[in-house]
Amino acid sequence: RDSNFNLIFAQRLSPTKWAANLANDLILSPDGNWIVSESTALVGPDFSWLGSSGWAGCLTKITSDGDILWQTCDTIHWNIPGVLSEETASGHVVLPSGSSILIGFTNRYKPSPARSFGWMFKVDANGCMIEPCSVGTEEEVEAQTAALRLYPNPASQTVQVLLNGSLGAGKLTIFNGLGSLVAVYDIESEAQTKAVDVSSLARGLYFFQAMRGGKLFFTEKGFVQH
Repeated sequence: RDSNFNLIFAQRLSPTKWAANLANDLILSPDGNWIVSESTALVGPDFSWLGSSGWAGCLTKITSDGDILWQTCDTIHWNIPGVLSEETASGHVVLPSGSSILIGFTNRYKPSPARSFGWMFKVDANGCMIEPCSVGTEEEVEAQTAALRLYPNPASQTVQVLLNGSLGAGKLTIFNGLGSLVAVYDIESEAQTKAVDVSSLARGLYFFQAMRGGKLFFTEKGFVQH
């Protein structure tokens, strides 16, 4: 609002509409835009609430006119088999380089004993946590921020990777939790899904990264359990 309290713009930041979403700080970035931190509830493959195991911390960059430039959400324990936890974002800082750091805490209730953890993640000025990252058109950004791209997650046999059929051919690469490359698959032009056999992978955390047209399309965390 302006100094007379007249509405200038209104923008919903939360990626979901569920209860208990909570915006925290609003900090000016070096380029004159704004970075907002938020605790948000996530949704499952059928868009149902994931409950206390479905929370994340988000950073959102907006212009002075209220337009969203990018949004990055991540979590520490979401979707890990047997883990029941709540993630809460506490606040963030914006560095002179334009990078942002979000801090928060996790209350883990299961498995016993219950514990609390502090966590943090850092993104660059484009909202990217894992390089490389490109800022594309509005349609590409919308595609990059789709809610879910791996199903089922966790998986034991096959993972269906959801893609955007409007983009060309590319590569799907899988990295383990230590950052080592474990598999590479071709993505056919106009493909909307890619089935990946994970039965031979060891139990644990993996990163699925899709490159199309020379640009990073997305990077998603997936869990393999047997």
